[in-house]
Amino acid sequence: MHEDNYEDPKFYFGDEAKEEFWDLYKSERRFKDYNTGVDDIKDPRFAYLKTCKELKVYPKASMLIRQKKSNHIDYSNFLLLNKSAVAVAEAVKRYTLPVDSITLSNNGLKPKECTLMIESF
Repeated sequence: MHEDNYEDPKFYFGDEAKEEFWDLYKSERRFKDYNTGVDDIKDPRFAYLKTCKELKVYPKASMLIRQKKSNHIDYSNFLLLNKSAVAVAEAVKRYTLPVDSITLSNNGLKPKECTLMIESF
């Protein structure tokens, strides 16, 4: 089985990363980290997919993949609902890439969900 280096920035930036995300989603590999019964998922993509499955939320590549490389995460003008915020927070807390700042505005989140997102850092 081909193992990805989940710390590689190529999985988190640009159109190619989005294509890779959807290829992963369509494959059986998306279950590789959590079929073993281990709760310690290191790859943010697998944590996100697992949480989406558990919460019955359709995953969106745009929640994890940013268009250009930056240490800033911007969730402005994204529709982030309660369950989506939980799934994103599960992924974000596993990022190995440095995050210096985050913007949460005009996204439909209530203060409780914003706090959850912020605490994931």
